[in-house]
Amino acid sequence: MDKGLISKGNCRTMKESFIVKLSRQHHLFIPLMTLAIVVIMGVFGFMVLEGISMVDAIFWLAVHSAISHAEPGPETELYATIIVLLIWICTFWVVETVVRDVFGKDITGVLATMKNERKIDDLNDHFIICGAGEVGSTIMRDFNEKNIEFVVIEKDQSIADDLVRQGFTTVQGDAKLATTLERARLEKARGILVVTDQDDENLHITIISRKRNREALIISRTGHPEYKEVLIHAGADQVIIPEVVSGHHIAKTAAKEVFLT
Repeated sequence: MDKGLISKGNCRTMKESFIVKLSRQHHLFIPLMTLAIVVIMGVFGFMVLEGISMVDAIFWLAVHSAISHAEPGPETELYATIIVLLIWICTFWVVETVVRDVFGKDITGVLATMKNERKIDDLNDHFIICGAGEVGSTIMRDFNEKNIEFVVIEKDQSIADDLVRQGFTTVQGDAKLATTLERARLEKARGILVVTDQDDENLHITIISRKRNREALIISRTGHPEYKEVLIHAGADQVIIPEVVSGHHIAKTAAKEVFLT
């Protein structure tokens, strides 16, 4: 029975792998066929318009400057320009499809990822923001407006990819892991802002951060007042309770309105 189950599992895996490969080939087939059609149109178009041989037409298509030396009619020059433009578009389409299949991202995404990696390598005297939730996103926007250097650590792959596309220096991974914090250049950071929405994660990150960087400013978030002393003891310099801060802000705003009336 076990062998049967294993065999069925292997067959299912092989079938899924074949479907994935077929899907990729299908994605690449369309742009390749479009490119081939454009090339064929170019060759036969030159043959019809100028009455040249297929070899000469292929040469004209390969070496665009050869067309001007042949002094063709205006219709041929316009046709050649259109064909060359279409070839470039189709070639870019093919390359983009290959890149997407290999890296799982389009060319823009790949270039953004490469730029992000260079920015991570250059980090120094920066802030690390752990968590790109509501609190983390607010900090990111404020830091960005004030040109304060920072890197954000985000566990969710799709959110991290979106942040990279937006131009934010981002490390995708679990901030509770020392390797992730090291990728964010923890040892060179001037401050670590631990603002995930999970108290246990914030405690864990605070402990690791303080252990590996004794000098950095550590500000941790908690949703429960009783956690404040625990985080301070773990190494946080300051502990922020967003709900309390928001409450104070609302109270101050309301008080101002009272005094103004």
